[in-house]
Amino acid sequence: MKCPNCGQEVDEELFCFNCGTSLKKAMDETEEGLSPLDKPADESSKSTSLNGYAQYLLTYFKQPSNAKNLNEEGFIYGMITMGLFGFMVSLFVFISLNHPLFGNVPFFQFFVMPLLAIFAMQLVVAGAVYGALYMMKADVSLKAVFAQFGGYVIPFLIIYLAGFLLSMLDLNTLSVIFSLIGTLGALFVIPVFILKEKLPKERVQSVDFVYLLFGIYALSFIFLSFTMRVYMRLLIPAFMGL
Repeated sequence: MKCPNCGQEVDEELFCFNCGTSLKKAMDETEEGLSPLDKPADESSKSTSLNGYAQYLLTYFKQPSNAKNLNEEGFIYGMITMGLFGFMVSLFVFISLNHPLFGNVPFFQFFVMPLLAIFAMQLVVAGAVYGALYMMKADVSLKAVFAQFGGYVIPFLIIYLAGFLLSMLDLNTLSVIFSLIGTLGALFVIPVFILKEKLPKERVQSVDFVYLLFGIYALSFIFLSFTMRVYMRLLIPAFMGL
């Protein structure tokens, strides 16, 4: 089978290893032309999903810039990746604070809430990017933007994971650096990638690219500020109870 985007010969994979394009639609169209006896036996849905997601992670870890080719078919994997990023951040926070200095910190306030906050923050940033593209009449759907955002998160997830592992080795300075790059990069660098790729060239002159970014960042900081205020109000009683 050939990749419909770049023409690369590929095996029965879910993503093209050359350009990162989703091949699910092409595979479905190929199977529609087969007789029932010629179609491959279905694997369990759980196995297929796990294998597909593992291949997705590997594909966009190797070539993260190819996340620009993701479409609506990558929406679910993108959402899972954003959730996984939130999980890693919240796990790091919980383990770091679950220290003799602080005692046993509450699980909900120090794990569940950071997870929800980071996941929501990614949704807000991705939604703001889509809003900017929609305003500029770009031909892209909300699901496609979320899929691309999730694909671009993968290298930052790996960087954050590296920071987490460095903290386990007591290399705290490097851990903080890697963690900050991973977190801030995911929230404030990815919008640049998506806007640069999807913004219609004829619309760039009407609203400057820099101002679009300012608008996205302003909305992101407003949401972050609101979230931190709510979070701190919940944390103070939790610390008082330790």
